[in-house]
Amino acid sequence: MKKLTVIAGSILLSLPLTTLADVANNGVSYPVPADKFDMRNWKITIPSDINEDGKVDEIEGVAMLSYSHEDFFHLDQDAT
Repeated sequence: MKKLTVIAGSILLSLPLTTLADVANNGVSYPVPADKFDMRNWKITIPSDINEDGKVDEIEGVAMLSYSHEDFFHLDQDAT
């Protein structure tokens, strides 16, 4: 039983490292905030109405992994 506990604990400790590696592989060729920060649990409201529904737009979930905007949500010249 001790061996099973040690194995289960090792697996649980390795999960955050595996998940962070997935965040960096976001499928876009340009730098985005998700390259440097874990954005999976973020939600931002942006001052635009892209879908023209009369409301400001929100970016959340998987869309955060590849989202950036040159005016208000981007990495600076030092990629930070």
